[in-house]
Amino acid sequence: MAEYPITVASVPSTACYPSTPQSLLNSLAEYITVRIDDEKQVYIVSATAPDAVNQDKPWFQTYSGGGGYGLPKVVRLYSNGEWKEFAQLKQGDMILVEANKAVNSPWGESGYTYSFGDTGIANYVPSVLPTAPEGFKYKVYVGYWTTKS
Repeated sequence: MAEYPITVASVPSTACYPSTPQSLLNSLAEYITVRIDDEKQVYIVSATAPDAVNQDKPWFQTYSGGGGYGLPKVVRLYSNGEWKEFAQLKQGDMILVEANKAVNSPWGESGYTYSFGDTGIANYVPSVLPTAPEGFKYKVYVGYWTTKS
């Protein structure tokens, strides 16, 4: 995560509390300085895995079907020899949903093997899920998979 040093100048004792939100922002801008380095982060937006030269950059993986950049699927970071999905969930996390809800990527269900295309990520087989209450089913977090067999 980026850090931005903040420098605050002396505020004169005669300064009054601003009467509107806009005047408050104007006062803050007058007395506070934020240093943002010129270093820019480069991102890769692509349906295919970035080459070795670009493995130090975040990859916004897109859906390969369709025109333009396609639909965004997932953000990945390269770590320990493979592209890992940047998500707050981990493989195996479960949620309970209504029985008529579709199970679409990045969710899965037990009894299948999930593959992740040319990302270098190993296939994943979810463990057997518990029996859900009547009218419900479990979905398991797999990650953005490309094939299910």
